[in-house]
Amino acid sequence: MKITNLSQIQSNPVYSTNKNNHIKSDQSHLTEAGVYSQESVQTSELPCNYTPNEVGMKSNVNLVSFKGSRSLNTPNWDIIPTKGMKVPPQDVLISQLKALVEKSMRNTNRDAIEGFHYEKNKLHAQYISSVSPDRKTLHKQAMQAIKKFESEETTQIGEMTLVDYLIKHDNIQTETNKSLVAGGVLRPSINSLGGYDYDVVVGGIKVMESVNGQWSYGLTPAEKQKSDEFYQLYWSFVDEAENDLKI
Repeated sequence: MKITNLSQIQSNPVYSTNKNNHIKSDQSHLTEAGVYSQESVQTSELPCNYTPNEVGMKSNVNLVSFKGSRSLNTPNWDIIPTKGMKVPPQDVLISQLKALVEKSMRNTNRDAIEGFHYEKNKLHAQYISSVSPDRKTLHKQAMQAIKKFESEETTQIGEMTLVDYLIKHDNIQTETNKSLVAGGVLRPSINSLGGYDYDVVVGGIKVMESVNGQWSYGLTPAEKQKSDEFYQLYWSFVDEAENDLKI
């Protein structure tokens, strides 16, 4: 399984952003992976209280939400930066950002505000895409690797023994990372729905990841720099609009 055509990705920590965060900082497009809550697990239900016969029995658990790679949604390329995005000239893009901020400051309707955030994230993706890796090609080749990985799985969900189920949901890693070119790996992990999620990591950077079927991304160092520029502009326009409203 090979993933190629990646642009200059350095080995630095993952930078992430949250499109709904109003704090003056960069905000992550990486969603936190689902984690089982230990608070919901009673002490009497811990694995050590199962009898040998119970552990060996077939589990009736049927995680119908898991459909393998078919459950992975197509990435939203409007808000995920990738090399070769169609973008307006930078001065036009900046003018669009300013106009969007001014419009959002005058509208407090919740649905409209969510729409403003989405449009802002589209502009953000366009602004930083000039230094982005080719995530479209990366995603296409990752899907080929994922399908091959899943076709090699021999244990079917719903036919696991109880010990299989407990191992998977205790995050004991029985899967092997799939090596990719350019020093990267495709890293499968069990998600909160019982299916697989995938990280595509190159040079220590999580370039893309799926969380319960939804694709998101992490910023490369070059993208982080451009993202900082974008949010400096964004917050300067917010301050300007706020001052105009006070007059």
